[in-house]
Parts: sequence; structure tokens; C-alpha cells
Amino acid sequence: LRLNENGFSGTIPTQIGALSNLEELRLDSNFLSGTIPPQLGDITNLDELRIEGNALYSSIPSQLGRLKMLTKMVLWDSREALNDTNIITGMIPTEIGNMESLRELVLDDQNITGPIPPQIANMASLEVLRLDVNFITGSLPPALPESLIEFRAEENAITGTLSPALGNLLALQDFRIFNNELNGPVPTELSQLSNLQILYLDGNDLNGSLDHMCPLRDTSGGFLEEMSADCKEGGKIACSCCSD
Repeated sequence: LRLNENGFSGTIPTQIGALSNLEELRLDSNFLSGTIPPQLGDITNLDELRIEGNALYSSIPSQLGRLKMLTKMVLWDSREALNDTNIITGMIPTEIGNMESLRELVLDDQNITGPIPPQIANMASLEVLRLDVNFITGSLPPALPESLIEFRAEENAITGTLSPALGNLLALQDFRIFNNELNGPVPTELSQLSNLQILYLDGNDLNGSLDHMCPLRDTSGGFLEEMSADCKEGGKIACSCCSD
């Protein structure tokens, strides 16, 4: 059902949840307002859900966790920020971990609060997780999906330490966690991330050395093009090959 770019206004009708066999729902690029109806979670055959480019102000209904076949969900599009006034607020529901087919979860520059739920590790198909520029608190989950290629959670209020389990994310290419409240040493297990291209750790209270990452730099035959940490004068990290 493609109803995008039609100039529709008003709210998303709750009756839409009765379309139980629907596989694609596009309501993007209209003038819809109100909240995301929980009844969308009743469309259990849904493969694609797009509602970006509207004027919604809503939390993420926990009922969306029923959408186990959903591979693509776009609630807002930062590339169209001038035309997309959706605001996603509140905590990420733990039920999101049931969305085992979802490949991308993009919630950057929103009003997301609370911690990243540990159930997110159950999202076995997730490749992109963007939570940057929100109000997220608490520590990072003890584990993240090993399918991740991009993880961005910069400019939040995340505390705690970096887990050695991050070294298990062997597909990871982009890891940005700068401008948070992390502390402790940078785990040496990050050197196992041989596909890593971008690593931003600055603006935290991390310490120790990053020299174990130097063999991954593109200048040393690896893929790591950008690496930034608090290694300048006054910083707590020793690094002979950081970008900054």
C-alpha cells in the first residue's frame, strides 16, 4: 500500500491494523500528525514500513515488536531533515528485540531517552543502528548484534565502560561513540575489528592506549581511515596514529 507523497493530513487511522496481509506500507512524505498507532503491530506480515516526512510526535509503540518479518522501518530521515518534522520521543521499548529481520534502525537526532535495551542484541539481522544526538543514558548493552556494520551513538549521556565483547563485532565498519560519559580503558579486543573504517572515541573519559589499533590503519595496510580519541595534550589516551 503506497500512499506516499499525496498531501494527506490528519492522523494515521487505527483501522489500518486490520490489513493483516499487508507487506508494504508507505505513508511517507505527507502531512500526517499525531502518534504512531499501536495497531500497526497487528500487521504481522509487514516487510517495509515508512512513515518519515510527516509531522508525527510519538514514542515507539511496544506493539511494533510483533513485526518479526519487518526488514525496513523508516520513522524519520535525517537526509530530508528540512521536510521531515517527525519527532520520536521516549524510551526504546524492550520488545524491539523481537524484530529479528530488521536491517536498519535509524533514530538519530530525536528525543530518545533512557538506556539502550539489552534485547537489541537479539536483532540478528541488524546492520545499521543509529542513535546519535539523543538523550540516551545508562551503559552500553553487554552485547550488540554481531551483524552490525554501522553503530553510532555519539552525543548522548552514555556512561560505563567499553566492553571487550565489542571485539566480536567482526563486520563492524563504523563505530562512533564520541561526546558521551564513558570511562575506563579502551579494550584491546577492538583490534580484532579488521573491517573497521571509522572509530571516534573522543569527548569521553577513556584512558589507556590505542596503539593496538595502529596496525588497522589504512596507512598500515588496514581499512581504518579515521580514528579519533582524546590523545592531544591533556588527554588520557596514548596513541601514535590517531587522526586527532
